[in-house]
Amino acid sequence: IITGLHLGCENHRKDLLLYGEFRGSMSDEIYRKLVDGKTDGLVFHTPPDNPLLEMIANSHLPAVAVVDAVPQLPSVTVDITNGMQRLAEY
Repeated sequence: IITGLHLGCENHRKDLLLYGEFRGSMSDEIYRKLVDGKTDGLVFHTPPDNPLLEMIANSHLPAVAVVDAVPQLPSVTVDITNGMQRLAEY
């Protein structure tokens, strides 16, 4: 995922910053950092029950979820079940 993001950013002359916010940080605080005008877009990997999802979905910030589908954002996921079935058939 990271290699693909890096190549895409390079092709569009954008910087890629990996950012992690860990336990103890409040959703409001994280949200303020993300929408302060310094971020052009967000690739979001988080559990579907994260309260920050709704805040991001209602913001101006372009965002997409990866790995797990979340109803609040467009999502890019992997179909592991189908992939493993096709591998076994091969």
